[in-house]
Amino acid sequence: MKGVICEFKKIFTSAGLWISIALMLLLMLTYVIYENETGQTYTVINALFKLDKEQMLWNKLSAQKVFKDVCMNSLVMYGPALAALSFATTICMENKFNITRYMLIRSGKWKYIFIKTVVALITSGIAFLAASIICLLVVMIGFPDMSELDDYEFYYELYSKSSDGKKLLLFSVFGIKAIYIYQLTGIFIYGSFCGAIGFMFTSFCNDVYLCVCGAFFGGYIYYSVYNGIIQGYISGNVSDEIANILMI
Repeated sequence: MKGVICEFKKIFTSAGLWISIALMLLLMLTYVIYENETGQTYTVINALFKLDKEQMLWNKLSAQKVFKDVCMNSLVMYGPALAALSFATTICMENKFNITRYMLIRSGKWKYIFIKTVVALITSGIAFLAASIICLLVVMIGFPDMSELDDYEFYYELYSKSSDGKKLLLFSVFGIKAIYIYQLTGIFIYGSFCGAIGFMFTSFCNDVYLCVCGAFFGGYIYYSVYNGIIQGYISGNVSDEIANILMI
C-alpha cells in the first residue's frame, strides 16, 4: 500500500499529469457540437458565447446532450496519447536514470509491475475524470437543462433505456441527470483503457515523446476501428450487441 501511495505522490507532483488534464479539457471545450444550415460550426466555447438560450433550446443543445456528445467523441483519437502523458514523464525518468533497477531489487519484479500498472491505469482514469468534471461544470452553467426542451419526454425515453429496452437503474433515482453519472463512469473506464495502451510503451521506452507518439498511433488505430464500427452500425452491417461491446 505504501508503494502505491508513493507512486501516486510522484505522479501527482509531476507536470505531465496536469498538462494532460489541461489538454483534455481544451479538446473537450473545442469539440464541434453543432452545425447550422449555412455550414457554420460551433464548438462548446463558441456556442456559449454566440448562441442564446432560445437558440440552444431550438437546436436541442441541452447540457445533457452536449456533455454526452463531448464525452463520447472528443477524446477518442487523442485519448491514449494524453493518458500516456499523465504518467509517462515519471516512469520514463526512472527508466532513464536507472532508478527502476533499484526499485526492482527492493520490491521485487512482480510487485513492481503490479504497482506501476495499477497506478498508471488509475492515474489516466483520474486525468480523464478531472477534465470531464470541469467540462461538465462549464456545460451545466452555460447550457439549458434537458427538462426545458419541448420534447423532453422523447429524449428522456431515448437516454434512459438500454439497447434491449430496459430502463437504466440510475434514471429512476436521479432522473435525466443520471446521464452525467453514466458518462463520468464511462470516461473513467475509457481513460484507464487508454492508459493501458500508453503503459505498454513505457515498459520498453525511456523517451516520453516516443511513448506519447506510440500511444497516439495506438489511439489512431482504435479511432479507425471505432469509426468503422459506427459506419457499419449505420449501414446495418454491425449488430447492436457488437457495437455496444466495441464502442467503449
